[in-house]
Amino acid sequence: MHEKFQGNFNVDVDTICVLLEAYGIAPKKCENVTFSKIIPRMLKFFAAQAILATFFVVGRYAQNKANKKIFLQMVSEGHEIANHTQSHRPNFSSLTKEQKELEVTGAHNAIWDACAEKPLGFRAPGWDIDSETYSVLEKLGYSYDSSIVPSGFMQWIPSAMNFFNKGKTAWTKIGKPEYASAPKEPYYPNPQKIWQKGTSKVLEIPVSTFSPICAPFYATAFFASHPAFFSPAYALLNNKKYVNFQLHSIDFVDQKNDAKKVYWEGLRHPVLRYSIGERISFFEKAAKKMSEKYEFKTLAQIAEKKSKAGQ
Repeated sequence: MHEKFQGNFNVDVDTICVLLEAYGIAPKKCENVTFSKIIPRMLKFFAAQAILATFFVVGRYAQNKANKKIFLQMVSEGHEIANHTQSHRPNFSSLTKEQKELEVTGAHNAIWDACAEKPLGFRAPGWDIDSETYSVLEKLGYSYDSSIVPSGFMQWIPSAMNFFNKGKTAWTKIGKPEYASAPKEPYYPNPQKIWQKGTSKVLEIPVSTFSPICAPFYATAFFASHPAFFSPAYALLNNKKYVNFQLHSIDFVDQKNDAKKVYWEGLRHPVLRYSIGERISFFEKAAKKMSEKYEFKTLAQIAEKKSKAGQ
């Protein structure tokens, strides 16, 4: 029997309040739904599918003592907690270098304190990474970043957000157009041109894409178009030796039972067109299909294996 390739399910833990802010909507009420109900539901799913996942967490929620128990559970079950900045500010690359460093180090310290484990990985809000942020990751001794999506479609994300939310969004940019030409396999970037191979010590693990249109292989794209597109997209993965499948915590929300209607007011996210039952069924089928070829490890484990291989 051939050894399975490396695969990963990773989750951007963007709370409902973070999503409302991203759409330019002031939340009327913020409940702790993400960590009290959504994450436990995801942990149950990952356990049933034998998946070790990576959760990219916003630091300000790691500082909430009410979340301490669920953070420790995530770690005890073998999952990874990675850095998604302190406050998930939009248009991240437009911040000053000092602001970026505060955002990264703030979340770094908050996660370390909550989990008693040093975070090793990073994803920028809205995939909006740049060379200045990479230098901060190198200074902190990070193993990897997973912010680059080598797809021209990413430049259309702000327009899509405008469409789904009727013109309301705080986002104006998603990375750089040059990132579309980045390698489609894990690589060590050029510190000044991070979409090219180079000598950085921080491994870039790009989100997977699929041909012939080089579209991003992540869950929201399938709910925004149609879940039936998953199978042909999976068959057309650009790099079949590894898969980096990105989810968001909202993918597992039960919009009928997790919170009062006022909590969702103004949010028109594509996943909300489907019931929680339909979405879990989609992920069960996706995991079953991918498990035929891939063994699901955390991104930190994938980075460690590549480092040991000296590639």
